[in-house]
Amino acid sequence: MQQQRTGQLNCSGCNVALAYPLGAPSVRCPICTVVTPVQQIQVTCVTCRCSLLLPANTSLAMCPRCRTVMAVPASVSQSALQQAIGPTKQCVYIERPTTKDASGKKISRLCIGTKLDDDQ
Repeated sequence: MQQQRTGQLNCSGCNVALAYPLGAPSVRCPICTVVTPVQQIQVTCVTCRCSLLLPANTSLAMCPRCRTVMAVPASVSQSALQQAIGPTKQCVYIERPTTKDASGKKISRLCIGTKLDDDQ
């Protein structure tokens, strides 16, 4: 099974940290339902000079045209990430054991919330 790669950004509504699959154009917050566009950076390939659009938290990129692997300077990727508004709130996931309904189908129970500053 291939592992799915994910990125992280802050919700533009409630500022909670959200994980998303790489390549997603936007993410809907499960807490406040605001849709936040994924921040992207534009980088030029050092070999063939084609333009690449990458998620803001990318450190390495491979050009699909010439297959050159290049490092994305931290100053480029970090400047896009610093556009997030305010401090990040920690997202808490609580998953209760799965149960089965009358037909035998598994029912997953997941609760999502934000960690308060006074929580330990």
